[in-house]
Amino acid sequence: MTTHLNNNHAKTFDNVLSTILSVCKNHPNVNSVQHGDPWELNTDGGGIYPLCLVVPTSINTLDGEIQYNFNILCMDLVEPGESNELRVLSSTSTTLIDIISYFKKGGSAYPTPGYRDTNEWYHYTVDRATSFTMEPFTEKFTDNVAGWNLQFSINLHHDFSVCDWDMGFGKITDVDESGVVTASVGQSGGPIQQ
Repeated sequence: MTTHLNNNHAKTFDNVLSTILSVCKNHPNVNSVQHGDPWELNTDGGGIYPLCLVVPTSINTLDGEIQYNFNILCMDLVEPGESNELRVLSSTSTTLIDIISYFKKGGSAYPTPGYRDTNEWYHYTVDRATSFTMEPFTEKFTDNVAGWNLQFSINLHHDFSVCDWDMGFGKITDVDESGVVTASVGQSGGPIQQ
């Protein structure tokens, strides 16, 4: 049995991204969070490390679900001579595992301040065998950083119902003898032809 929140069908890309950003920001081992393409990452003094970068990659529509896919990069500065590289790789992987745990537990394991009131809890589909892949990186970006790239997905229930949506063309009422579809009331209030 899949567990979902009743209102998940109303979650938008913006809701999902905002939740991931907030979970990252509220992790005690993360000092700054950015989102967007990796080439837009501000590593010239704009980010305070350790830093998480959330990169949207795709959205899949499945049977009764929408899957939002992201890469979450968690990184920290490596000292000259790379003396702390293993410590950085260890701490950033632990941070990402905590973020995975948060979503696998439906947000209930680590309450995020303010999210109880805004109903931004996600019940990840824990009944399926879900695995995540983390790949390490070193000497990346302008700053000398190391960390991990987490390939991350959130599946939310969606019933794919259609609202009363007429695309601004009004209600289609008739087709004339030449096969042209006419609408009874268009966006401007008068009949239009498509």
